Amino acid sequence: MRFFQPCFLFLFVPVFLFAQEWTRFHGANGTGSSDTKGIPVKWTSGDYTWSVNLPGQGHSSPVLWGEKIFITCADHEEAVQYFLCIDGRTGRTIWNKMYQEKNYRIHKFNSYTSSPPTVDAKHVIFSWTTKESDHLLCLDHSGNELWRRDFGPFDTAHGNGNSPMIYKDLVIYPHDHFGKSRVHAVGIDNGKDFWVLSRDSAKPSHSTPCVYKTSRGVEQLIFTSDSHGIYAVNPRDGRVQWESGPKTFDKRCVLSPVLVGGKILGTCGSGGGGNYIVAVIPPKSGIGKPTIAYEVRKAAPYVPTSVVHDGLVFHVDDKGIASCMDPANGKAIWMERLDANFFSSPIVVDGKVYAVSRTGEVLVFEASRQFKLLARNQLGEKSFSTPAVANGNLYLRTFSKLICIKGQG
Repeated sequence: MRFFQPCFLFLFVPVFLFAQEWTRFHGANGTGSSDTKGIPVKWTSGDYTWSVNLPGQGHSSPVLWGEKIFITCADHEEAVQYFLCIDGRTGRTIWNKMYQEKNYRIHKFNSYTSSPPTVDAKHVIFSWTTKESDHLLCLDHSGNELWRRDFGPFDTAHGNGNSPMIYKDLVIYPHDHFGKSRVHAVGIDNGKDFWVLSRDSAKPSHSTPCVYKTSRGVEQLIFTSDSHGIYAVNPRDGRVQWESGPKTFDKRCVLSPVLVGGKILGTCGSGGGGNYIVAVIPPKSGIGKPTIAYEVRKAAPYVPTSVVHDGLVFHVDDKGIASCMDPANGKAIWMERLDANFFSSPIVVDGKVYAVSRTGEVLVFEASRQFKLLARNQLGEKSFSTPAVANGNLYLRTFSKLICIKGQG
């Protein structure tokens, strides 16, 4: 196990080639993007391929490997966590693992199971927290427990929300809470620390990292936090390659970093407003401080992670303002009110943005330079969860249901 303090070196180029379509929060490498054809724009409940009741409630998003869906929920009264594997073709539960916890107070907008799992060919990684513990659990695809870790007390105002990610033979997991925090890289086969990076955290980050590759083929992890700004880590040894620094953000980072047009976008905010986007240009030499290209303080999202399509950035902020941004200068090409509020992150499928409101309405609009609302579809129940697209299907999660809508391609 290794502990490191920051040093500086930059690597930059996105990684988009993944064998499976939706293995982590917000899809392949967190891009929220799918080229799947034939996903319906308009539907009613009569068009569902299947809809199933989950054994509990929650806000985590579904992830898939092949035809297997992995999702979490909980009985809040009994404090029982459910980790499920569901057949993506039929909605049948393949297995359901229950873990007992102690009752604890959660934020009114959170749940016991808000963190999406992540999956590879052999492993499924789940995470959940209480005030006293921060759990990381590894099961195989048959539901057998392979290992479990507890990273200790987890002190935040909002509860859990951090999502693990898999990088080759490592699980990358930020243990980010008030005070001294850490990023852990643990072996996916044994759960043992490969490296640990010490971090400060005045305001806990719930951002999920993503992977970039340099033109020389060297990969790195990108994180955002209020104490370190936007920063890059060597995934093999945990050394910080560069960081924009503590003056980048003055509020909590929730949404995940976005790469577009040679820039990395990060965002901070709060429930009381004051959200803003920062665009960073990495140093040309690969060493030293990156350059702040611009800030965007109008209609910046706090919770929903943005998406990119055809070189444009599409935001849906928490209060329901959708916008199309030119990443070259941060200027809005258009901005429209959707008359809804959002926690779910939008996804872009075949040139259309799908955004799920807090009341469970799926709004669909064109991902283009001109705003065109295509549909408003009702799910019949509140939803704070981000959709998934895989195997030609759209998967939608409400508080207590999982829904499949088959594509027509």
